[in-house]
Amino acid sequence: MSDDKAEFVPEEDPLPKSGDLPLKEPGFRLYAPTDWSARAWAFKRAADILASHVLATYAAGDLLIYPIVFLYRHQLELSLKEIILRANQLLDEPVQLRAVHSLRELWDDGRTALECAGFSVEIAETEHFEACIEQLDRLDPQSMSFRYPVTKTGAPTLPPSLQSIDLQNLQTVMDRMGFFLDITREVLVQRTDG
Repeated sequence: MSDDKAEFVPEEDPLPKSGDLPLKEPGFRLYAPTDWSARAWAFKRAADILASHVLATYAAGDLLIYPIVFLYRHQLELSLKEIILRANQLLDEPVQLRAVHSLRELWDDGRTALECAGFSVEIAETEHFEACIEQLDRLDPQSMSFRYPVTKTGAPTLPPSLQSIDLQNLQTVMDRMGFFLDITREVLVQRTDG
C-alpha cells in the first residue's frame, strides 16, 4: 500500500494519557552522544533512507523533499563544525566556533582553520564544493527555509523561482559533498588522534 493512501486507524485510546512519555527508556541506545561525525552520519543516513524511499515509490515526494533537504543540510553543518573543532586542536590560536547556521560562514571558518593548520585547500574539488555551499547558503542561510514555510515576518522562506528539486541529483551531490568533508575529517583525525 502506498504511503499516500495509508489509512489512519486510531488506537483504542488515541489521545495522550497519564504515564505517556515521548522519551522513555529503555530503547535505542544513544550512540556516541558527543560525537559530531556520528550525528552527521545519522542525519545523512536518514536523508538517504527518505530519498531512496521517495525515488523507489514516488510517494509523497513533493512534501518529503523539505525534510530530506533539511537533513542533508544539517549533516553538512555538523560536519563543518567538527572540521573547525578538529583543525583547532592543531592551532595555537584556534578559530572561533561561532554559533551560526550559515554554511558559507562555517566553511569560511573551516577553510581558515585548515589553512592555519597547514592544509592545502587550493584544489579543484574545493572550488566545486564551495559552489555547492554557496547555492545552499543562498537558499537557506539560517537553516530555516526547509523547516518553515514563512519567516517570523511572514515572508516566504524559499524564493518563488524555486519550483522543484531533482531528488536524484540532490542525493548524488550530497554524497559527493559528504565525501569531501569525510576525507577532510579523516586527515584531521590522523593528525589529531594519531
